Amino acid sequence: MSPPSRLVCGDRMSDTVYASIDVFWAQRSFALFYVAVVTLLYTTMRASPRMYIGKKRLLVYNVMNAGVNMWVAVSLALALDVDVTGGAAPPSAYSPRAMQLVWVHICMKVVDFCDTFIIIATHSWHRLSILHLFHHGTIGMVWLAVANGWQERQGNIFAFGVFANSVVHVFMYTHYALAVYGIPNPMKRVLTAVQCTQFILIIFHGVVFFERAPVFCVLECLYMVAMLVGFLPILVRPSSTSSRATIASRSATRAPKVFLRIGGVVYDVTLFSSKHPGGREILESAGSSSVDDTQECADLFAAFHGRWPRAERLAAMLPVIQPADADALRSAVRTPTMSDQLVPAWRRAGLFNSTIHLTLWTMIACGGVLAGLRLAFSGHVVIGGVILGVSMAQCGFAQHHLGHGGGVGRRGVDIALQTLVFNVFVGASAQWWRTKHSRHHAFTNEIGADGDLDTAPFVAFNMFAAKQTPGFVLRYPKMWFVAALSLYSAELWVRTKRFIFNERLVHEVVALLFHAQLWWWACPSAYHLLCAVAIAYPLQGVYLGLAFSLSHFTMPQTAEGCRDNSVGWVQRQSAGTLDFAAKSAVAAAVFGYLNLQVEHHVAPCMPPSNYSAISKDIRDFLRSTGAPVRDVSLLGAIRLLTAHIDHVAAAELRRRAAARLANTDPNPSSESNTPKRRA
Repeated sequence: MSPPSRLVCGDRMSDTVYASIDVFWAQRSFALFYVAVVTLLYTTMRASPRMYIGKKRLLVYNVMNAGVNMWVAVSLALALDVDVTGGAAPPSAYSPRAMQLVWVHICMKVVDFCDTFIIIATHSWHRLSILHLFHHGTIGMVWLAVANGWQERQGNIFAFGVFANSVVHVFMYTHYALAVYGIPNPMKRVLTAVQCTQFILIIFHGVVFFERAPVFCVLECLYMVAMLVGFLPILVRPSSTSSRATIASRSATRAPKVFLRIGGVVYDVTLFSSKHPGGREILESAGSSSVDDTQECADLFAAFHGRWPRAERLAAMLPVIQPADADALRSAVRTPTMSDQLVPAWRRAGLFNSTIHLTLWTMIACGGVLAGLRLAFSGHVVIGGVILGVSMAQCGFAQHHLGHGGGVGRRGVDIALQTLVFNVFVGASAQWWRTKHSRHHAFTNEIGADGDLDTAPFVAFNMFAAKQTPGFVLRYPKMWFVAALSLYSAELWVRTKRFIFNERLVHEVVALLFHAQLWWWACPSAYHLLCAVAIAYPLQGVYLGLAFSLSHFTMPQTAEGCRDNSVGWVQRQSAGTLDFAAKSAVAAAVFGYLNLQVEHHVAPCMPPSNYSAISKDIRDFLRSTGAPVRDVSLLGAIRLLTAHIDHVAAAELRRRAAARLANTDPNPSSESNTPKRRA
């Protein structure tokens, strides 16, 4: 079907002026004309002297642009009774006045060609970017397509993009006008953020009104996504002043040296630590600030990178401080290591290869979230809430393995899938989880460093947390434990939003907007949605919290900095984790394979469906080193957990009673009793 050849404007004036324009050629000629003019100007003026453009001319140009855009924005809001989204108007609503303003906006895009001319004439080559050329060369073509598709049945939804862009251009050209005379603009630092916000709002608008104008909304969303991708590097790039200040501060207080010993070779990973995907803390945990004090961490390296041989090639490119000692290597052969014995065998067996299992599991979990919302919308609130809570917990298990790289085997793809699952379907933050969980694996069960142990004042799993827990909680520890788990999801929701906005993660903000739209599409009734969430969130919190508590909280816990570094990586991980129902396929499905917690900590990047295949190898390895092997039933793990909670609470209550008898402070706050929290 060929596109219409004439512009349909809906009013006599616009039809008279623009009826002779052939849109098919106008759309294509717009970009070709711009490219031709820019090429001609660039080749002509590249070798010419810099042209002087007076300040008064620049001021008039910028003020004119700001004034026209302000007039368009205000007039458009008045023409549509301030409803520039078109959502409140009936589908047949149409405003000829709005159409005229759209055409004024299109004409201003032609006037904006002067921006490029000014850049070339003044030899401001740093401003002649690919993003600038792409935007100015395509925006006119896009708006011609919009004007050509303006139909009465689609109402006034096209006006939102014009309104948002006009408002942003008011700020932009006002800033340019002030910059002509060197007047400082307090809004300068947020201009790029305002532009990115414009793109996000227009994307959200296109998703909301997709059914009203699907072709336009797809065009709108695709173009805004392209612009957002182009502007994000500018948003996150520090200014020259802040960069100089950062460099000066870094040179004044340099980060401590970090040395790592892998296979007997000592590497300097100080510079690489800031770029390490798992974070600097894992390298600091495994390495040392002194070459002589470095411990062999080949097992740790194999655990996190055993799936990717490319990591070994990258490690070989790091600066070598001390080559391997042949005599030391010969003596080290007598000590069994996971990197020598287990990882090569697992690679040969294909246990690190991708499987379809996690992909299917993720799809089912995400489908369960939508099914729960739809059931809640249809009136089955309880059933829908239960399915929603269970599915969100399963999404949590799935994103956990994707975050470790246990999915398709490509780090970038796994991270993208994790963001889709955890941000869009659950509404949390994948970046927050990776930051927090890296600390957990680096400092497993270290009080003050492993953030998962910070459970006070709701429940206490160690004496440090018990000192910060109220007495009424310690008297009924199991009841408060369940209550704390039921609030975990709500607390997680708040914490992740604070993290996203504090870190300015624009891509995760976009994902959260899609999360809101997806949930509202699946359950458009606010009442049913709130009822389903009231059931699902506590259920999800108890589900996820119990799975983690059973495998970690009953194990030995040490204060930060007090661990024995002479113990190998595998032995240290097994000391802080517990397997329960290890041979049960049902338990593996229910708990997302995290009942095999020892296997997960030893090989976190392995696809979880292969944990059972390496279980015997790990147990045999631990027995050969004299390390204990802990495996209990599900009921046994629950009994251990409840007994541990009761034991910690009873011990703290006895301590407080003894302190009262001795007339001393029952809650000392000295540094010796409270572990320092890692910054």
